[in-house]
Order: sequence, then structure tokens, then C-alpha cells
Amino acid sequence: YISHGPMTPVQHFAINLGAPGDKKDGNGTIWFGYPRPDITTGVKFDLKEEILEGMGYYSYDSKGVNMEGTDYPWLFTNGCVGLSKCEIPLIDNSFGEEPGIFTIRLGFATPSTRRMFDIKIQDSIVMENLDVLKETGGANKAVIKEFKGIGVENILAIELVSEINNPEVSQAPVINFIEVIREDITEKPEISKDVIILKPAEAKKILAQANIERSNNDFDIALEKYHMVLKGTDLKEIKIKALEGMENIADTKSLPKIKKYCQKLDPVMWDYNEPDQDIINAAVKVYIAIANNLSEEDMERAVKMLNHTFSFTRDITLRYMAISNLKDLGTVPGKEFEENNFVDHIGCGKKVKFTYPYSTSYPAGGDIALVDGIKGTKIFNDGNWQAWRGDDLEATVDLGGTIPIEKISVNFLQNIGSWLFLPTSVEFYISEDGKNFKILATHDNDVSQKQEGALIKEFTTNFNKTDARYVRVKVKSVGVCPDWHTGAGGKVWLFCDEIQIY
Repeated sequence: YISHGPMTPVQHFAINLGAPGDKKDGNGTIWFGYPRPDITTGVKFDLKEEILEGMGYYSYDSKGVNMEGTDYPWLFTNGCVGLSKCEIPLIDNSFGEEPGIFTIRLGFATPSTRRMFDIKIQDSIVMENLDVLKETGGANKAVIKEFKGIGVENILAIELVSEINNPEVSQAPVINFIEVIREDITEKPEISKDVIILKPAEAKKILAQANIERSNNDFDIALEKYHMVLKGTDLKEIKIKALEGMENIADTKSLPKIKKYCQKLDPVMWDYNEPDQDIINAAVKVYIAIANNLSEEDMERAVKMLNHTFSFTRDITLRYMAISNLKDLGTVPGKEFEENNFVDHIGCGKKVKFTYPYSTSYPAGGDIALVDGIKGTKIFNDGNWQAWRGDDLEATVDLGGTIPIEKISVNFLQNIGSWLFLPTSVEFYISEDGKNFKILATHDNDVSQKQEGALIKEFTTNFNKTDARYVRVKVKSVGVCPDWHTGAGGKVWLFCDEIQIY
């Protein structure tokens, strides 16, 4: 940046791609044209953009142009064809600027041809299969996509990934503007007994400080920081890391403090005699007590529910998943499982092996996602669905020992508008040794591929009680979108969750 004053940290930044100059809208926002002119004063910045070969920026006269969905049609008469990636410097760490949370708004106008692409921000897919032509339903219409809660430590990275490898000009993504708005900035949190709401960047910073304190053997200070993160953020990954940090504090002077929490809050005392279980059990108890600010009554019910649902192993991830929705408890006594989409079955928390890897875009809870005890909803990005793109699914659950079972079921999600299709068939197998598998049943899908909207189908097989240690499901994917689909020939998504074993 070149200016007469500080340009970072950025609070509000609006870029009109391809525009020949800067222009102010009716709200007072200055839209900077980009690329910037070759000047030595004023506002200058470099997006380090990557543009597909033979493509680039464009601009045409906005006079007489009518554009539905916006009060400023001139924003959409400029743009960039084939932009695959750009980087926007928002925060300068060298000056001690703190990480921030931003809202990102991207503007698109109806293209003349169909262009399907994914949107990635900070290396994560935030929107899949955006088809502006289909979404607008006609010419001269504007579409603005908004993404909140984007954490930035320095550089904001935005990518548009075409569904077609090496697309032509008529197939490549087109984007008109990028707007960046910093969300409310909270003061640096202090350690307190009050509930604190932490931004992701703040939570990560406190976690890093806690890890340093732990490495310096300052366990009490580290514990206080872990507690702060656990009760101050709703992000699953950050809470898991905080729990893992607490698990690793096996120090005698810290242990009594955690036990005190447990003795005060838990009427169903757990056994603390095994040293390697002390911190694990205690960390979960502390989490239940403070993470969601539960009342004593709700806390006791939560503990009983957990004791009923899971035998506590060392799997912190599974424990987190089991209690991630505890703040919603208490609406209807005795209905906690249904209300939180919990399911109790003998496969919960067991090891799962995959023949074909799941997509990193939809990993859910990792390798145990299909047996974590929480079923996915009709919202495909609820964090519980695991997905495969264009591939079949073959998963084998190891129950840890031979036990009698009599029922296996598995759920799948269909939403053809997002390229999610039910499988063509599901096969169920069991084995005692993990080598010789017996097929129990094959079920073909009987739901129309053309059925619109989100729907969940459960494939189930019931049989006489049979001893087994290994349960396997083989799932045949549709593979690619049918000819009648707008994404004809593109790889479909296969969304699966919760292999249930009884």
C-alpha cells in the first residue's frame, strides 16, 4: 500500500475488478478500480492475482444498463474473467497488528454462458458448485455472496475453482467485485469467571500461550487459559485442541484443582485411581461444567446422558462430538438424544477403515465420523456428513471383539441441486476374522434421482443374531451427474453418515 496514512489493519475495503477508476457509491463506500494505475502516491495495492491464460479484466460503459439485485449497476459492468486466485493484504504483523475476523462479499453478474465453480477462502471451500446463470434465472441480474467469520492473520486468499479442467473463456469463472468488512473487534480477553465470547483468532492465540505455559511447567496458568478457550468459543477444532492440552497436563499441583471441579459438579463420581485417566476424565467434566455455561440441573442431566451413551475411552474427539450441543439440552426432558440427533449403538467410537479416502472438503469428524453417535441432518454442511466425490464408499468397522449383532443401517443424503445423489446400491457384510466376509444383503436405491430438495434415506438390513467383529458396507456411487442434470458429466457427491450397528 502507498498512502499518506496507515492502510492496515483494514476495516473496510472495496475493490471493483476491471474498473478504470475509483468511484463512490450512495452509502459513501469508495470502490477502488483494479488494476491500480501506475502512481507513486495515493492508494496502491497488488492482489498477486492468478488469471487463466488468455483471460483477464474487462470494462464497458454502464450508461443505460439495468441490473436487477443492485442499486449500483456500474459495479457489474467491470470484472475479471478467469480469475483463479488473489491475495489481499489486510493485516501487517510486523507492526504488531492483531489478527481479525472479516465478512467477505463477492459480486457476480449473470454470465452469457453457464460457468460452474467453487469458492475457496483461506484454503477452505465456502461454497460449492456456484452456477450464477442458474441462480439468477436470466440476464442482467446481480448475485452477491456473503461469508462471515473469516479469520485473517495477514493475507486474505480467495480462489475460484472451475469444475472444468482448463476451461475456455466461455466456461471460466467471472467475478465483478470483492468487498472486505472487518467485524466487531473485541478487546483482548482477560481471564475471568464470566462468560467470554472469543473470536477464532483470539482463541488460537490464547491456546498458543497456554501451550507455552505448559512447556514451561506453569500448569496452573496454562489451565486457566485452556478453561478460557473452552468456555469462550463455539469452534469444534479449537475446543478439541484445548481439551487435548488439558489432557496433557499431568501435574500433581494442578490435578487437585481439576478434581475439585469434578467433586463439586458430578454426583456420579468417576474413578480417579488410574493416573492416565485422571486428566482425561477431569477435562471432560470441566468442559461440561463451563463450556456452555450450563445450570447445575442441566449439567447433571448431561453427565447422566453421557454415561448412558458412551463408555469413555481416550478419544477426546468423540467426547467432544457427544457434548457439542449440550447448550440445547433441557427443552424436553428425556428427549436429549432425538433433539441433538444423537444415536446410541454398539459401533459408537469404534475404528473405521476406508478403501477409498473421503473428501478433505467434507471430512466431518475424521475417521470416526461414521460412528460418532451423531446423525447428519438435511443441511449438507452441518459438519456431520462425510463425503466422497465420484468414488464409491467402502468402510469396515472393527467392533474390537466378536459380539452378537442383528441389525445394520446407514444413512445417505440427496440434494440434486448441490450435486448430492443417493447411491445406486448398498451391500452389507460381516466377518469374525477381518478376512473372510459374508454378505448379508444388497439393497438397491428406490428413490428417484430427479426428486428435488433435501432428503435422507436409510438403508437397513435385519437378520438373526450372528457373532461378528467386523462390519463392512460397500456403497455404489452414481459416479457422474446424469445427462438431464445441469452438471451433466460432472462428478457427483456421495454424502454418508452414521453406520449404526445393533
